[in-house]
Amino acid sequence: MPLAKEDLARFNLTVTALLLCTFTPRETADRNQELYQRPANLLSMPLANLQTLIDWETGMKDALRPLSDQPGAPDPDTILATVGKHAQHIEGDQPRTLYPDVLEHAYEQAADELGLKWTQRDAELFGYSCPRWPEFPDSADALKKLHELGFKLTVLSNVDNRSFEGTRRVLERGFNFDAVYTAADIGSYKPSAQNFEYAMSKDFDQFGTEPREILIVANSKLHDLEPGRKLGFKGAWIDRKGAHLGVTGQEDFEPDWTFSSMADFADTVSSVLGGKPIHASKSDEANQVLTNDEEACKPHFPLSTAC
Repeated sequence: MPLAKEDLARFNLTVTALLLCTFTPRETADRNQELYQRPANLLSMPLANLQTLIDWETGMKDALRPLSDQPGAPDPDTILATVGKHAQHIEGDQPRTLYPDVLEHAYEQAADELGLKWTQRDAELFGYSCPRWPEFPDSADALKKLHELGFKLTVLSNVDNRSFEGTRRVLERGFNFDAVYTAADIGSYKPSAQNFEYAMSKDFDQFGTEPREILIVANSKLHDLEPGRKLGFKGAWIDRKGAHLGVTGQEDFEPDWTFSSMADFADTVSSVLGGKPIHASKSDEANQVLTNDEEACKPHFPLSTAC
C-alpha cells in the first residue's frame, strides 16, 4: 500500500536519529489500515542527531586514528565497536556523565582492552571530537524541505548541549529546529524510556502534540526505534548503509517504515503532499482534534502532562 496523505496527517515529526528513506509500508495489511484510520492535527518528527543526520561512525573512526594507526592494531571497525560498547556501559551506569567525558573514558577503556597505547591528550581530543564529525550530505537539504512542508522538527540526541551546537551550525541552513532535547538536559541516555517521555511531554507543552502524533525518525534501532515502539510510537528507519552501531544485532526488529536516506524520505513526503505544506494538504477528517484517552495514555506515559 503506497504512502498517502492520511498517513502523514497523523504525525508530528520528532527527530531522534532522523533516519528516513523511501516510505515502504510494512506488508501487514491490518497495520496499514490502522494508519488510515487514525487522523491527527500535526506532523511532528523527533530526530536523532548522530547516525541519522551526522555520520558519527566516520567521524569517530577519524578521531580514533591514534589507536588504529598503531602497528598491529585491530581494524577500525573493531576499535569503533569496542569504544561503542564501553560508551554504552558508561551511559547506562553513569547517566549524568556529559558526553565528552563518556567518549574520553570509553576511549581509555577500549584502548586498554585491545592492548593499545593511549595518552590523556588523545583521549580528551576524542572526547571533544563530536562537533567536528561530518554531516551526511543529504541531511541539511532534507531537513529544510520537511520544515517547509510544515513539520515540527525536534531533536532528541544522546549528546550534551555544547557538542550539539557544532552540529547545529552545519545542519540549520534556512531553518531552525523547533526544539532540541539532549541527554544532558534529561539526565539519562537513550534507550532509556525517560528520554522519550521527556521529549513527548515537552512537545505537548510547547506544540500541543499528542503521543500518537509523533513519528520517530532514526537510524538506530537499539537507541530509538525499538524503545520508541515500546512506548507506543510509530517509527521510520533511515537505513544508512554501512552503519553498525545500534543496528548490528537488531536485524529481527522490523520498523514501521524503511527509507534509504533523508533525501528519499523528504522527496517522498513532498511528492505525497503534492509539494504543499501538510496543513494545506489535510482532509477534514485529518483536521479533527484527537481526544485524549487518559486511561489508555497514562500507563504508557506516566511522567507526561499530556495524559
